[in-house]
Amino acid sequence: MTINIEIVRVEVENKGKYQQASVIYKGSDGKVANKSVVSFVNKEVYAKLKDAQPGDLFEVESEKDDKGYWQWTGVVAAGKNVGGKADGTLPAVGKVSPRSTYETPEERASKQIYIVRQSSISASIALLKDVKHTPSVEEVIETAKAFEKYVFSQEPLIEAEVI
Repeated sequence: MTINIEIVRVEVENKGKYQQASVIYKGSDGKVANKSVVSFVNKEVYAKLKDAQPGDLFEVESEKDDKGYWQWTGVVAAGKNVGGKADGTLPAVGKVSPRSTYETPEERASKQIYIVRQSSISASIALLKDVKHTPSVEEVIETAKAFEKYVFSQEPLIEAEVI
């Protein structure tokens, strides 16, 4: 199968006994993809792609190997995309940074406050359920605030005597 690609970027990494080129390319459908090409699998393909520059066009011949993976078996240079901007410069190729999914310290602190408040309300309801009258929302919240204040206080814990 033959595909036409446009090079976005090539990053070569020395892996010790071999070299690996990470080829970031745009297919004819306009989607950007990545293909790792190692120097020991197909030396001719690696040799042509390791020095490729952004905008270089190639016709790539690919075949499925015995494990069912598509391998690039041949590469033919097909020119250069010179279609850049109106002023004649090529469009800039940016590096997209992945967005972090970790909480910030502020988000973690807020979450801890919510957890303590929720458990304080639960403890307040459990404590007040045995009173002779039905406690009001205000009584539950006031008791919960006392628990919350105790949890966040810096006072040393009072140790009870063990009998």
